[in-house]
Amino acid sequence: MFSINRSYVRIVLALVGLVAITASVIGTVSFTGSRKVATDMAEQLQRQIAETVQDRMHAFLERPHALTHMNVLELIESPALLDDPRALSASWLNQLHAFDNLQNIAVGVEEQGNFIGAGRAADGYFTIAIRDLHEDKHYRVFRVDGEGRPIEKLTEIQNYDARERPWYQAAVQADQAIWSPIYIWAAGTSIGLTAALPIKGADGRLLGVQQAALSLDFISGYLQQLATNLDQKQQFPLCPEPQ
Repeated sequence: MFSINRSYVRIVLALVGLVAITASVIGTVSFTGSRKVATDMAEQLQRQIAETVQDRMHAFLERPHALTHMNVLELIESPALLDDPRALSASWLNQLHAFDNLQNIAVGVEEQGNFIGAGRAADGYFTIAIRDLHEDKHYRVFRVDGEGRPIEKLTEIQNYDARERPWYQAAVQADQAIWSPIYIWAAGTSIGLTAALPIKGADGRLLGVQQAALSLDFISGYLQQLATNLDQKQQFPLCPEPQ
């Protein structure tokens, strides 16, 4: 089981907005049948919607942890990848292309505090983020082309250290997979939370923290799309046609 803190509650509370779907669908009930049949069918629909929302959100929130765990296993098997930003960012861009409901994948490296990440921007393009002490202490985010090559620098932050970030420290302290507290992202343009998992070498030494981050805007967009999809799928008569 993954450790869930109050940040998770903030996500669940967003589901309250989906109650409006039930109200709109119930409004389509034909009352030419008996009131009892209409009420029973409406209650059944409410249960179906609640179960669907629960299943979809469970999958949405489990995927970042599942992918993080998979990436940790790869880094334990091949720790040299932590010194190969190009290979890691290319691999994670492929993962983002494969899963629409993932926003950011990254790793913070214990040695020197480096950071390697790939992300999905709001307008659909993809990015990579690098802090490599072999160059300097700057954290830079680049827009990339279809081949994963940097084509535009979007952000630059001086004196960045992944080990000082809230998601990194929370995972190290918990020593297990967690959802981080909600925090302001390094670029200062988003707030969100992170599925994070420490990476331990064969000797138990901490190598870094693997993560998959979701902004609150990204979560909100997913919920809005879920609400729209449910609303479209549930537009059907709730009462039998009169005989």
